[in-house]
Amino acid sequence: MEPTSFNPLHALLAENEEDRFTEALSHLLRHGNLAERFLLEFADVKTSGVAVQTQLVVLNGRPDVVFTAPSVTVVLEAKLASWLHDDQLLPYVEWLDRYATANGTDSILLLLGPRCSLAAMHRDAKAQVGNRCSPKCVTWEQVAAFCEAESASRAGSDLGTYLRDFARLIEHRLGPAPRPFTAAEEALLRDGTAALAFAGALRATQALHDALARDSSIHVGGFNSSTLGYEGFQITKAKRWWWAGLWLEAWPAAVASPLILQLPGLSKHSSVVPPKGLPVPVCFQVPGATTGWMVSPLPLLAGVDPEQLANAHADQVLHWIRDQPASGGVLKK
Repeated sequence: MEPTSFNPLHALLAENEEDRFTEALSHLLRHGNLAERFLLEFADVKTSGVAVQTQLVVLNGRPDVVFTAPSVTVVLEAKLASWLHDDQLLPYVEWLDRYATANGTDSILLLLGPRCSLAAMHRDAKAQVGNRCSPKCVTWEQVAAFCEAESASRAGSDLGTYLRDFARLIEHRLGPAPRPFTAAEEALLRDGTAALAFAGALRATQALHDALARDSSIHVGGFNSSTLGYEGFQITKAKRWWWAGLWLEAWPAAVASPLILQLPGLSKHSSVVPPKGLPVPVCFQVPGATTGWMVSPLPLLAGVDPEQLANAHADQVLHWIRDQPASGGVLKK
């Protein structure tokens, strides 16, 4: 699977991405009636004449985005890869109360964050503001869907293009939004064969670890795993590292197997001949990364004795390590 097409907007991910994402969103919402449509969608407020400000300085704070309109004032606090600081919201809420009272508007505190962390963000917000207000929540994934829909209604315009690109940038950073299982996936999951096969793949991963651990020329680390869908271990030699194991997200890229060898020293631009006729590595684009990882499948073959299969996989890994040492990533000091 080829990585996402080149997009210069991926430079937004390089540093200070939270501020950059918020600024990009604010710039988009200043066009046409997008701010009004945004507030209607996510704050349940129907208004007009909305002004959008970013990084407004208030006493003891600086909220990310402030929406002001004749009937409502909205403070939006956005997080992408960080958490609310201690009592961060109190200055915003105090300013919001004063401003709304002085101008005779309603007031709303809106929290924006990734779907996976928004519940915790809302809990922390409630602990900070108590009964002073009831924060509303919106996810970046919902913002991406909003931008995609607004883009479709503005097809062919510059604004439509910018909205679509921003939606895709959010997806690139956070990964695709959750979707229902397909009928084919449901049928596969109903079949107990899938569970048996995956259990076998886990055993094959352990067997590969044990086979490599017998080789004194390398160091094989312990297992690491994640609910994001990987289970494997690091291999090191001469200040270089590789990773082997089950990597579910990379499986569609590797095609041949969920058991893969990660080759962090290579990129999709590397000119390398696989050792001893081994499969050509393919590039897997990790959601949120600006570059892809190169991986080589370790096929799980039918009818092969498990010990023989583990030894074959170990030979494949060792051929990369010994014949193409530059395929390993450089260990950080």
